[in-house]
Amino acid sequence: MKRSPATACGRLLLSALACLLAAAANGGAARAQESWPSAGAGDPLSGKTRKLDDYGKIGHCDETARLDNFAMELQNEQGTKAYLLVYMGRNDMPAWKEGLLKRAAGYLVETRGLDPERVKTVFGGYREQRTTELWVVAAEDPAPEPSDTVEVKHDRTKAYQWDDKIIEVEFNYKVEDEGEAADEDPGEGEGDAEGEAEAAAEEHPEAESAEEAELRRETEKYEIAIERRGVIEEEDGAFDRPEAVASEAAAVRPADGEKTAGQAEPAAAEEAEEPVVGDVRVKLWWNVERFAAALGAEPDSRACLVYYYGVKNADRETVLAIVARAVGKMGEQLGLKRDDIILVDGGKTPNPSIELWVVPRGAEPPKPKPNKRWNVSFYSAPGE
Repeated sequence: MKRSPATACGRLLLSALACLLAAAANGGAARAQESWPSAGAGDPLSGKTRKLDDYGKIGHCDETARLDNFAMELQNEQGTKAYLLVYMGRNDMPAWKEGLLKRAAGYLVETRGLDPERVKTVFGGYREQRTTELWVVAAEDPAPEPSDTVEVKHDRTKAYQWDDKIIEVEFNYKVEDEGEAADEDPGEGEGDAEGEAEAAAEEHPEAESAEEAELRRETEKYEIAIERRGVIEEEDGAFDRPEAVASEAAAVRPADGEKTAGQAEPAAAEEAEEPVVGDVRVKLWWNVERFAAALGAEPDSRACLVYYYGVKNADRETVLAIVARAVGKMGEQLGLKRDDIILVDGGKTPNPSIELWVVPRGAEPPKPKPNKRWNVSFYSAPGE
């Protein structure tokens, strides 16, 4: 029988769809039940102690997906407990331990709504690479035991790095349609409307939530920021202009060779050389209270800050101003005197930052490495 072209195309489409579905099913099974929790009343694994999943340094969205699947499995097995067995990597810094232990458990409780009494975190020690194991544990069973660990020792006669704090640069700018701006009279209506809005906001302030109040207090305590007007560009010299803003700018400009009604043709040279100017904010998050414990573990040790600066907005002068304020906060948070802190100029780098080191008595301060590979730590919560 001769098949029509339409029938043949339909069969090909159905075959392709079947292949895609089969591939998706196999992929989901290969990732330890990540597609959907399968344990239930008829599942032989239901209620049994088992490792459901494990992962290392992965993307935040991937980690969120794995924890979501873990939470669903636990919700289907109400009599079980959740155990997160966390191993630090050989090159992870001591300052990261507390955050690594809290981040995933905090997500399961605060975002997925699990009972905090069911979620347990165990520090498994060190492995070559950072690893988190997700365990479903029966109510009567003990916590899982760490495995495949490696021994990591610090030479207490030499300086060692405790943390690495990145110096961030934030930009704020707005591309406006000059034609619309020219048509509007700033003296008519706009000023009055803004004044009325500000007066209304002052008369009826919105109540601050507990979370907002906590964030404000932490920001006041830990953040060091320097704000000014400046040219918007990254340390490598490239403009930090998101595609959305670039598209908006292109939309309000005429295409090459075209002119809009009543608009003069701009000078090409001037348009090419005009820098993008906006509000620049250079900031550092400086929560270093736990650094005191590391210093206290080494009698007569000193703190050392190795600071690296860029050539644009986070230049040497700006970074030195941030370092001066960081030293002041160390006096507030740790009770350290200026003589207890060694400052080392690390030089120029595309990644401005401040390293925190512990220098034991008699040890040499660290030598700067401006061309070092950036050691990414972690975000405080998955999915950020």
